[in-house]
Amino acid sequence: MPGNFRPTRVVPVSLAAVARLIGAPEAGDALIAGVTHASDQVQPGDLYAALPGSRRHGGEFASAAVAAGAVAILSDVPIDAGVPVLIVPDPRAVLGEIADFVYGSPSASLTLIGITGTA
Repeated sequence: MPGNFRPTRVVPVSLAAVARLIGAPEAGDALIAGVTHASDQVQPGDLYAALPGSRRHGGEFASAAVAAGAVAILSDVPIDAGVPVLIVPDPRAVLGEIADFVYGSPSASLTLIGITGTA
């Protein structure tokens, strides 16, 4: 995907706070500074979302994500990658909520304008 839509300034949040947010068992004390589901876009401090796909599971790329700096993983299955793993039944369903939380709810400060009428 072209462009980088990642915020430039993020205050890291605890993995425990993320676990509480999504109702997952706490899995460690890492600090999360970003979120991605693309193992080739992981930056140090990220939570890597290992999502199930139609042909492959993101867990297959967990080692690469950790090598790139992921400090925790979100998945629907256990993954042994040497970092804490948050396990939820449908990680895709909670990914947006996690990103909103980690990135400080950026949509809360957007101005919303509506234009209505007829010609």
